[in-house]
Amino acid sequence: MAEIDQIEQELFKLRQRFAQSAQVLDDLSQVRSQFTQLSQAHQDLPAQSAGLEERALQLESQLETSAQQLQSQITNLHLEFDAVIKQLREQINYSQQRNREQSHESDGIQPLKDSHEYLLNSLHAYSANLEKLERRCHSLEDTVGVMKLVVLIGFVLFIYLQIALR
Repeated sequence: MAEIDQIEQELFKLRQRFAQSAQVLDDLSQVRSQFTQLSQAHQDLPAQSAGLEERALQLESQLETSAQQLQSQITNLHLEFDAVIKQLREQINYSQQRNREQSHESDGIQPLKDSHEYLLNSLHAYSANLEKLERRCHSLEDTVGVMKLVVLIGFVLFIYLQIALR
C-alpha cells in the first residue's frame, strides 16, 4: 500500500509539473504571438509616422506663413503710421505758423486750437491702435510656438500609442 501511495504522489507531482509545463508552453506561444504583432506594428509605424511628420510640417509651414503675413501687416501699419505722423506734424506746423500770422485776430485762434487738439487726438488713437496690433502679433507668435510644441507632443504620443497598442 505504501508503494501505491508513493506512486500516486509521484503521479500527482508529475501532473502538476505537466500542467506547469503546459502553462509555460502557452505563455511562450503568447510571447511569440506578441513578438509577431510587435514586428508588424514596427513595419507599419514608418509609413504612419511619415504621414504624420508630413502633416506636422504642413501645419508648421501654415503657421509660419500666417506669422509672416501678420508681420507684413504690422510693417505696413508702421509705414502708414509714420506717414500719418508726418502728415499730422506738417498740419500742426502749418497751424502754428498760421496761428502766429493771425495772432492779432482773436477769432482765428480758437479754430486753430481745435484743429491742433483734433490732430493730437488722432495721433494718440493711431499710436494706441498700433500698440494693440503689436501685442496681437506677439500673442500670435507665442501661439505659433505653443502649437508647434503641441503638434510635436501629439506626434510623439501617437507613435508611443501605436507601439503600446500593438
